[in-house]
Amino acid sequence: NYHVFYYLLAGASEEEKSAFHLKQPDEYHYLNQDCFSVEGEDLKHDFERLQLAMEMVGFLPKTRKQIFSLLSAILHLGNICYKKKTYRDDSIDICNPEVLTIVSELL
Repeated sequence: NYHVFYYLLAGASEEEKSAFHLKQPDEYHYLNQDCFSVEGEDLKHDFERLQLAMEMVGFLPKTRKQIFSLLSAILHLGNICYKKKTYRDDSIDICNPEVLTIVSELL
């Protein structure tokens, strides 16, 4: 389910938010299609529990960072906008290439 994205957005440190280019949930296409709402403190607590669970099963800090980077990339992928190329029915352009740059950085 999508809860892990909300956990990440609410619980990531400022350093992680910067590294993963994280924004508010309503700025992500995958998350702004619904009216999901949970208190921020609950989400932060759930993120802490998630990190603890990952640590307890043996995920190294580097692995956890890679997982959160991948989750962030997935969120950003949903924000890529496509438009049909003029005079070409078989190809498209990306409207916001800066998002593609972020995704490639996170992957």
